[in-house]
Amino acid sequence: MSARDSRQGILLLLMFLLSACAPTPLAITTISVRNLTGSAIYPADLKLSRDGTPQIAYLSGGTTRELRFQPPDGPSETVYTLENPAQSGFSFSLALDPVDQPGIAYFDERDDDLIYTERRGGRWVTETVDAVGAVGYFVSLAYDRQGQPHISYFDQTNNDVKYATRIGQIWQIETIDAYGLPGFHIPAGFTQLALRCLPTPDDCATMQPVAIYLAYRYKPYDGELRVAYRTAQGWQIETVDADRGAGGYPSLILDAQGQPWVSYYRASTWDFAQGELRLAHHDGYRWQVETIEEGDYVGRGSAITLTGDGRPMIVYYAAAPDELRLAVWNPGWAISRLSSDGIPGSWVSLAHDGQNRLHLVSADMSTQVTRYMVFSLSE
Repeated sequence: MSARDSRQGILLLLMFLLSACAPTPLAITTISVRNLTGSAIYPADLKLSRDGTPQIAYLSGGTTRELRFQPPDGPSETVYTLENPAQSGFSFSLALDPVDQPGIAYFDERDDDLIYTERRGGRWVTETVDAVGAVGYFVSLAYDRQGQPHISYFDQTNNDVKYATRIGQIWQIETIDAYGLPGFHIPAGFTQLALRCLPTPDDCATMQPVAIYLAYRYKPYDGELRVAYRTAQGWQIETVDADRGAGGYPSLILDAQGQPWVSYYRASTWDFAQGELRLAHHDGYRWQVETIEEGDYVGRGSAITLTGDGRPMIVYYAAAPDELRLAVWNPGWAISRLSSDGIPGSWVSLAHDGQNRLHLVSADMSTQVTRYMVFSLSE
């Protein structure tokens, strides 16, 4: 074990040992709040360019629903128009390539296909990734250092978690996990994909896909959180949290050492109303799992990022009262109310720009719009 790995292990151990200490709250200042043009109360996806400017994908409302893209400057663009505005299984994921060009993977509800589109020369160029069965639910997109797209997604026909990557101009498709039983009305899925460098971030000989997802064991709602690593021998699967109801709505980020951090929801009642916000982190040796908060819908929608010095930061929804909350390790969990304007909803996407500014998008159910918000954080 290297000296750096030893220091990292000691730091993580101290973080968990200090969880009982009184945390230092952060001072939160609202910098800006604005509504996305034509938006509604659906999920959105936010990414920051290297210079810290936002790029956002979201769904419009009204009689015609559209997948739209908001560039850093200029008007929003229509990427895809849904044929059935009432379609509830629509899924999409935004990512930026190494030169900050956007790409979006999404579920085409017309033909039940997985679609990938990328912005080239100011227009969107689209291709079909997978058209076998009903595929493309719970999609997650990431780019490697060469700008090639990688996608994790759910195959509803077979109840499998799958992975696609484009080699040259050809999409290669693999099954990550075929353990699920076909026919569930509420499927497994909720995939989140990230790429990490091997053997180390400083020596990136290859990029290994890491997929986090919810997997049902015997019946709907009886779930667990799993992680899968793509190795030379195929997909290696681990169970992160096997408690009943764990694994819902996961959010994944990798730290500077390439280790995963995951915030997610554990439903403690069958109607999903009572639940827990949980955090799982791999410290280089084993998975560490803890409950941050529990209550009415606490954590059903969450997003995780890391501060500039590597501390976890989670924004999540709590229903009593309706508000967005911010949990930051400082040390110990400092929990603050981030927004209670309206009913902020359970969908949130989050990024930290490294300059103590927090960027997020969240649906507001009282005004039926999705808002882009920026906050300043200070000790």
